[in-house]
Amino acid sequence: MNLIPQAMAQTEQAPAPSADSAAPAPAPVQTPPPEPTAPAPAPASEAPAPAAPPAAPKTTGPTPATPPAKISIAPAAPAPQQVGTDPLVDQFQIMAPFLIIIAIVYFVVLRPQQRAQKAAAAALRNVRRGDVVATSGGLIGKVSRTVDDNEVEVELGPNLRVRLLRSAITEVRAKSEPVKDAPPSAKTPAAKS
Repeated sequence: MNLIPQAMAQTEQAPAPSADSAAPAPAPVQTPPPEPTAPAPAPASEAPAPAAPPAAPKTTGPTPATPPAKISIAPAAPAPQQVGTDPLVDQFQIMAPFLIIIAIVYFVVLRPQQRAQKAAAAALRNVRRGDVVATSGGLIGKVSRTVDDNEVEVELGPNLRVRLLRSAITEVRAKSEPVKDAPPSAKTPAAKS
């Protein structure tokens, strides 16, 4: 706990050199007073002008010193190197992180989503008789037949059949084995014994 007061006492005794005291003060620049210029000769038709008062003698003594300007010390940023830089390379360096982020988003989010959409569309195209499907209205039934490319007939219960658009099917819950239509059985005469 004594360290803080000791450190404060040391800083009060020996002040740290400031920027003003570290840098030598700029020498005041002595500028001679402006010399009077001779008046332009008047035209002959006018009366002569009175003579100019004699010039004041030049003094070479010290002139009053101006106070030194306050200089603020700020950390200087390193100067950009302009040797051999190409504006296209600079633009690419700026755009590279954005391109990397876009590529990551594409491979992590968009591509799997596109694959899932393709799989769902393929499942709807391949709905056939005997598949159990769920509709967008929440009904679950078994496909009894396909009417055409856009419609199917779904059996929701015993003797309850409904025609649905394929776009109304949200999910194929169970795929069934394809139903093979039996060929019409030909009656063969029974063998006589």
